[in-house]
Amino acid sequence: MEVNIQIERRSKTLDQGDRARLGHLVGMARFLDQVPIPIFVSTPLPARHPRN
Repeated sequence: MEVNIQIERRSKTLDQGDRARLGHLVGMARFLDQVPIPIFVSTPLPARHPRN
């Protein structure tokens, strides 16, 4: 399983939105790690995720 996560950082510190997106990517990566299909995830994601 290979997951590429590219994070564009606008500054040295992550704001609340960046931490939320990073947390979502980590959770999604852990979930997708159970699926035997290579999935490539790229940021930035929409500020409001429809499932959250």
